[in-house]
Amino acid sequence: MAIINNETSIDLTYNKFIGKDNLNDPTRLKVGDDAVRLTTATDIFINKDFSMERRDGYTLIQSGSFSSMWSQNGTWIGIKDGNLVQITKNGIVYTFTPLIVASGKLVYADTGLGVYFSDGITIKVFRNGVISDIPTTTVDFKIKTPAGHILEYHKSRLYIAVGSLIFITDSNMYDIVDGRVGVKPYSSKILMWKALSTGVYMSDSYTTWFLKDMNPDEVLGAKMFGYKKVLDYPAIFGTGKKIYNLITPTQRYFEEAVIWTSEQGICIGGPNGEVENVTEKTYSMPSVVEGTDLYRKTGKNNQYISILKIRG
Repeated sequence: MAIINNETSIDLTYNKFIGKDNLNDPTRLKVGDDAVRLTTATDIFINKDFSMERRDGYTLIQSGSFSSMWSQNGTWIGIKDGNLVQITKNGIVYTFTPLIVASGKLVYADTGLGVYFSDGITIKVFRNGVISDIPTTTVDFKIKTPAGHILEYHKSRLYIAVGSLIFITDSNMYDIVDGRVGVKPYSSKILMWKALSTGVYMSDSYTTWFLKDMNPDEVLGAKMFGYKKVLDYPAIFGTGKKIYNLITPTQRYFEEAVIWTSEQGICIGGPNGEVENVTEKTYSMPSVVEGTDLYRKTGKNNQYISILKIRG
């Protein structure tokens, strides 16, 4: 209902919605036959046809304090009440023996020969239902794969970010790094390292890059791959998901892409360094310390969910 000149009331009906806008003046948001933006929205989904529906509810399957959850190919592990556990689809929790106490947030990478995980202090591998330490090596010039704050599997190698350094394991040998050529320095702390078949999206503390045609063997041979600056601002640490068969808001099709949350909004990166910030014109991001994210497909929607820890 709208009041004009204190006399006339008009009923306004909206059937299409395009999302939330907290950046532009709410009194100036477009009204008409096209889809409109919302100034507030709680527990709702916007569908592909621009209709609105209530968010699905949830069912408690296991009580406790959970964090650092990871699931892939039927394997679901995470931290429950400070201890690493494996969880079944039915919610049954198995605690590992001996007890593994996590000192902080865990990051994971599935190499096909085991799931490697690290809390930044230690690194272990989950294989065939058993968790093992990374063995020490005595081979000349080889070093044990270090713990890190980012793990990423790419072209038969494991990449580990430790501060401003990237460690690259030997091919199909994820427990060792060649200390002569397998360590690459950057100018500031690495906040994101997400691989596509055509290259890697990398964010340091100030800028986001696309490392084109990144072949691990060429990197180890000291051949520099092509650096392309794609954004003048960084990703939010902890975010970044690889997705497939995506149509962007500008109707570009990407067979594979990376989606992440940045200081200026949610971004999509294509296979050749094409980047779209899909929210920068309509949504102002809060000041964030770190985050985590999830990409899922439901019956009606493909959803990117970003959970952020606000600074302060």
